[in-house]
Amino acid sequence: MAPDRTALVGELAFVPSTRGLMSLFHMRRRAGLLGAAAATIVVVGPAAVGASADEYDNFVDFSAPYQFSVLSAPDTGAAKARTLNLSMYSQGPADGKDVVVTLDIKKLAGVADASFPDYCKTAGTVVTCSVGTVPVHQPDTWRPTVTLPVELRGAKNAKPGAKGQLDYVSVAQSNGKFRADAGFTEITVSSGHDLVPGPLPEIVRAEPGDIVDMPVSLTNAGNESVKGVFLRMSGMDGAEFVTRYSNCRYGEANFYGSEATCLFPDVTVEPGETYALAASEKFRVMPAATRAYANYTVGGVVDWPEFSSGSPTDGVPGGGPELRLVRKTSASSKIAKDIDPADNFAGLSIHTSLTTDLAAVGAGVPGAVGTTVRASIGIENLGPGRFTDRSGGETDYSVKVVVPEGVTVTKVPEDCRLSDGKDLGLDQKTPRFPGLEANGRPAYVCKWQGDYFAYPVGSKGLFTFDLRIDKVVPDAKGAIQITSARLDKNAANNRAELVVNPTKPPAGGTGGTTGGAATGPQQPDDAGPELAETGGSSSTPLIAGVAGGLLAVAAGAFVVVRRRKGAGAATA
Repeated sequence: MAPDRTALVGELAFVPSTRGLMSLFHMRRRAGLLGAAAATIVVVGPAAVGASADEYDNFVDFSAPYQFSVLSAPDTGAAKARTLNLSMYSQGPADGKDVVVTLDIKKLAGVADASFPDYCKTAGTVVTCSVGTVPVHQPDTWRPTVTLPVELRGAKNAKPGAKGQLDYVSVAQSNGKFRADAGFTEITVSSGHDLVPGPLPEIVRAEPGDIVDMPVSLTNAGNESVKGVFLRMSGMDGAEFVTRYSNCRYGEANFYGSEATCLFPDVTVEPGETYALAASEKFRVMPAATRAYANYTVGGVVDWPEFSSGSPTDGVPGGGPELRLVRKTSASSKIAKDIDPADNFAGLSIHTSLTTDLAAVGAGVPGAVGTTVRASIGIENLGPGRFTDRSGGETDYSVKVVVPEGVTVTKVPEDCRLSDGKDLGLDQKTPRFPGLEANGRPAYVCKWQGDYFAYPVGSKGLFTFDLRIDKVVPDAKGAIQITSARLDKNAANNRAELVVNPTKPPAGGTGGTTGGAATGPQQPDDAGPELAETGGSSSTPLIAGVAGGLLAVAAGAFVVVRRRKGAGAATA
């Protein structure tokens, strides 16, 4: 039976879940990487209704601004409306079913008036909207899959600076059970300009070497004018500028891309006016690109500190012609700051037909009894495509290795942990390494994060283990398997072997690599993140380490708290 949705509003515990924090992390990280305004995003949940999050096969998130500005009403007539988009998506693997969003508008009284779509019903201060199905989000585009638009305008006699709050909760059904996510947005009455970029296509299909057009425009959706405009553009992950303009400053280009800041100090944009570049900005798709991105941010020069701690004159000026911004529609005139820097960004995704081939890297190491040898195993991107993980770490590129017979692990690499035997995905249901059995031996899982989440062709994520040889077992083998990746179309090389004292080259993956000797007999030291003492044939690890960590996120920066190091050794 469905819970009383009316009673949920304002009573749910606003405690972020692990996945909620990661969603917050990847959205903020994305804003920082793309040069967008450092908008605060609230993703709150889960507040379980009748079951824990692990019992569900979907995870519906809100994606909405923590703060939102509405325009103050003029002396006569109504204020101009602004739309607050309450966006949602399912983390997967299944779509969210029968999603209902309930909103409480009582804290908006005297501050803002709200209007809702036809599929919403109002009873007093409670509004109930039957959203229906919320599909799984698409990481290629970063865009939410369902949006609930709420039209807001400043209430009559509400003065700039007045504040209210819109509370909301979504209830999704899954397998006959219900769960809820809750959030809120602070509403502030404001007066000023609001430069909003024009729409862009969500996905553009192209191939390496092609030229892709990005039309750039801006409209002043505020109620005051602004003099002086900046335009910041970025080409990322395989999209490079074709022309470098004289009135733009360009940063140093690298694998991640390049950024340009262009100034138009003499342009004044009145309320309702639209300006556009005289010609679309052009990007060339670089070799090996699988998913490239192009984006732009617009703002008033007076608002620059809201977008960057640097100077708009940083970088090297282009040697090409002047970039022109021309008026497309006319619409009157005070100048003030941008009332909503969070809506100044637009971007598009460029998809090519290239894929990647992630392969397991095996190892073969010889050694005598009592010696400690080093074995490096891992993952390699064989191409032909490169890629960057824009999920903020939610996408999984990991390798699992089973410890061979006759050896003890005395040192574990950073970013590796002892396997819990289940190794489930984010949904806590899907095995990440299907078919790989440890058969009572210790196993480790190592996560490859690339070069700041970038994975060029030929890049490797190698993890070096110190192994003490307790007895010589010819061809003692431990299986290696990597997680499947979305763009990896060749699963045949996702397995390899770690072989101690091989009589022939290890099979599978990239053919294997040979680790070098560490020293003679050693005691375990600097054991790494998580180690266990298993002793003989025992398959019950005693895990030492912190069960979780705290993820701290700030605008433009993030901190990951490392697991503390454990003690002991793993024996097979």
